[in-house]
Amino acid sequence: MTEIILSICIPTYNRSPIIYKTLDHLIKCKRNDIEIVVSDNASPDDTEIRIKSIEDPRVKYFKNQVNYGIDMNILKCVERAKGEFIYFITDEDIINLELIPWIINLIKNIKELNLIIGSVLDKRNGLNNVVSKFKDRTFNPGPHAILNLFFREGYLAGIIIRRGALNVSEAERYNGCIYIHQVLMLQAMKTGYAMTSSKIFCYIPDNKLISEIYMLKDYCIDKPFYSPLGTFSQLEDRQKIINEILGEYPKIQLFLKNREYKKWAEILARTIFISPKNFIVEIYQILKILRKNKEIVKTHIFIIEFLRKVKNYLTSKNYWFTKIFRI
Repeated sequence: MTEIILSICIPTYNRSPIIYKTLDHLIKCKRNDIEIVVSDNASPDDTEIRIKSIEDPRVKYFKNQVNYGIDMNILKCVERAKGEFIYFITDEDIINLELIPWIINLIKNIKELNLIIGSVLDKRNGLNNVVSKFKDRTFNPGPHAILNLFFREGYLAGIIIRRGALNVSEAERYNGCIYIHQVLMLQAMKTGYAMTSSKIFCYIPDNKLISEIYMLKDYCIDKPFYSPLGTFSQLEDRQKIINEILGEYPKIQLFLKNREYKKWAEILARTIFISPKNFIVEIYQILKILRKNKEIVKTHIFIIEFLRKVKNYLTSKNYWFTKIFRI
């Protein structure tokens, strides 16, 4: 029996035409040392029927009894995979199959390699933008990799991780934060080398079906991830991950905290000036979040960055022109 080197893992929900098209592309790769793991988050559509119609033993289909949310479904992929490495994509991403031999060659020849991240091309709306753009670099385990890669990119696709470096039980503590893949990346970076590549590992096609991520916390339940409350929820989760997982690297932890404080200031200023209606509607909850995280709001870094952003908005001709034009 051929050893599985690479598990291509795809969490999916209720998008049978999309996942079928993705799988139809993937099975064109004829290698027997790969498997394709589909974790279906209890889709009510015909996802199961369509996937089971694909006659390829490398396609492993699993259906959850309930919708666990995107984070737990990603972790389900990890638990169900059998390969030495896991290649994450979303159900719409189209992998560059020509790179699979190159990736597997890397895995076989660099024994201490834990993480590979490739560039991703976005073809939506007729564009050709590189949304995750990297240079060809190698990072030492621990501080070097974490400092350069942690929370640098948010997209799931194009991330390839050694399965043996992952601790699903630890990662489950961060279920619902929509950054579960960052937790997995961090686990891998602690113990092995990380590589980034300028090569385009996959691309996002111009699909008509829209995938949306909704938040799970009580104060932002069912809000889109990009909404003001959804964004503040993400900031809280990022802070929690940095506080709890990076204790063994105090200098890096401090650096990342300071970087996040600036992010808090940027998001607050942007919400006030770019989304004033949303800010007014959600001001009570936003103030509760800021009060809850007062240790951040009181820092000099937050205050200085917030005032700088406010000044930029108030002195921007483009900002006032846009506001007047809307009126």
